[in-house]
Amino acid sequence: MTPAVLLRPGRTLGWWGVFRSGVIGAAVLIVLNVGLAGDGYQLYLVTSCLIWATLALSLNVLFGMTGQLSLGHAAFMAVGAYAYTILVNDAGWAPLIGVLGAVGCSSFIALAFALPILRLRHHYLALATVALSLIVYSLANNLIDLTGGPNGRLVPQLEVAGWTAGPGDVFWIAGTFLIVCFVCVSLLADGRIGRGWLMVRDQQDAAAGQGINTYLVRVSVFVATAAVASIGGILLAMTARFASPENFSILTSVEVLMAVLVGGAGRLLGPLIGGIFVVYAHELTGPLADYDEFIFAVILFVTVVFMPAGVAGSVPDLVARVRRRPIKASESRAHDDLTAEGDDVIAVRRDEPLDVVQALQVTGLSKRFNGLQAVADLDMTVPAGQVTALIGPNGAGKSTAFKMITGSVRADSGSWRVGDDDLTGRRAHAIARLGLRQTYQTPALAPTLSVLENVAIGAYWTDRRPRGADLAPHGARERDVLRRASAACLRVGLDREILQRSAGSLTLGNQRLVEVARALVSGPRFVLMDEPGANLNLEEKERLATVIQDMKLAGIGVLLVDHEMRLVMTVADRVYVVNQGRLICSGTPEVVQRDPVVIEAYLGREAVRAESH
Repeated sequence: MTPAVLLRPGRTLGWWGVFRSGVIGAAVLIVLNVGLAGDGYQLYLVTSCLIWATLALSLNVLFGMTGQLSLGHAAFMAVGAYAYTILVNDAGWAPLIGVLGAVGCSSFIALAFALPILRLRHHYLALATVALSLIVYSLANNLIDLTGGPNGRLVPQLEVAGWTAGPGDVFWIAGTFLIVCFVCVSLLADGRIGRGWLMVRDQQDAAAGQGINTYLVRVSVFVATAAVASIGGILLAMTARFASPENFSILTSVEVLMAVLVGGAGRLLGPLIGGIFVVYAHELTGPLADYDEFIFAVILFVTVVFMPAGVAGSVPDLVARVRRRPIKASESRAHDDLTAEGDDVIAVRRDEPLDVVQALQVTGLSKRFNGLQAVADLDMTVPAGQVTALIGPNGAGKSTAFKMITGSVRADSGSWRVGDDDLTGRRAHAIARLGLRQTYQTPALAPTLSVLENVAIGAYWTDRRPRGADLAPHGARERDVLRRASAACLRVGLDREILQRSAGSLTLGNQRLVEVARALVSGPRFVLMDEPGANLNLEEKERLATVIQDMKLAGIGVLLVDHEMRLVMTVADRVYVVNQGRLICSGTPEVVQRDPVVIEAYLGREAVRAESH
């Protein structure tokens, strides 16, 4: 394991690496504390670096690992600092209880904010968090009786059983808290939870298709990082012995984001670099205090435009160029000992015998977009152990029907079920958890993860673990998931040599096979495939057809939506044809190919007349 692991997106350290990092972090704290003894100002700066690194680490999880751009960190820092001050100074709480109360207050506000707001995405979410920061900043300025207004308030020091924390003690508290946060993030990011985070970041809709409740993931991460930010705010206020609105303005949120971007979003080492940068950049620009906002803006612009991967991301890229060799995913985390034969991975749900799996029954499915009837009263049956195809001309309503069945689009009317499980109106993650998995028209993979890790995401729900077990990601269950993922890859025809490569580097054909393997590793009842044959060459289509036939033989029902008629007619047992949203024909491939209504829908009325003559 090399130190470069710390610099890779989505890569963590393993058990030994986490332990070693904790020991090294403790040793560094000891050396710094001894070296800075008697120099109060330098101790203050180093303590600030530790706190800012923690703040950046929390935003790195929120933004760098789950893709939620927030400019509201300063709001939770302010709530933590002011709530702690008010609870201790005004309400008379013990300082330690005041810290817990302040964190609880910040977490409650974060939850109340997140529940409605986190249904937004992209810049809408960022704008909402800007509004939150402005609201808290305004309240801090105007609620003078509580916050002291622009003049701020003195912050009480932490006291426990007669012991009062001085500047050196705050240093140790901040350093210990940073190490604990770093270890927890490393452990979570190195297994099932981390794969889910990155999938939510890179392919949110596809993450839901793997059984991941993306809304719950986003809310829980938002609240957890807000709690960490509130502790960071308390520690900063303790370090300065003072809380003022100017310390928690929107610019503070921007600086936390800048720490993440300069260090390297999504990299574990990035927040540590970014925290040091922000503190000492302020120190170095002290003589130019009137221009520090301008200087920081220029630095942020240069980072985003010329060094988007940050320092932690650019260093390994530069080293790779010097060595003239590409960075491989296998360099960061190897699973070579986890590969397995792919004989038995294609199987129906392990808790459901083959002869019990019932058909997917679709009844009266309809969807209208404004004045356009996309799908009208579609009835369809997808038996287990058979390949059912849904075809039609462009704009016929195939993809809309597919998305309604998988939960991506809400139906206006109709129902669909598998046996006693009614799927009507359920969200995509709930449908996936009931055994319906899908592949996508454009492959939806997490590009920075390896092939093996992408496939393992398919077992996110079926591999759910006892509470707290995700902090031990290298146990027997994790190894079993990776072995099954390896077997699924081999079973669909992927070469063993590419399992450690990043998924974003694969050909389109291999990416489609990775999606199939990801669906199979969950032990599905049905696999729904949206145009899997698009843009594949002849050899890749033959491999895909073989995999589909293997799924059929294993008792998995397959719903195939595709324009590749040779593929459809080769593998399908039954074909449904739609045109202008309505079912116009169904039957065996032979019957459908001779039906004049189908021929007219594809080729036009003149072609039918010519054939009849």
